[in-house]
Amino acid sequence: MSAKRIRTKSDLPNDKIIIGGWLWGHQTYLWFRDLGNHCIGTISGNKLYRLAKAIVKQFESGREG
Repeated sequence: MSAKRIRTKSDLPNDKIIIGGWLWGHQTYLWFRDLGNHCIGTISGNKLYRLAKAIVKQFESGREG
């Protein structure tokens, strides 16, 4: 399995935060940085798994009914 880069944009009208990361098995993570390339934070491991699980659950419950 090769690493796959994650790139997306913020929903904010002024994109002052850049969101990215990598999909790579247990090395998967998201990072947040500002326009000056200063890392604001990362999410990985169990925290990322719980966040993704909650997002999918919420998304799928919205599609029912």
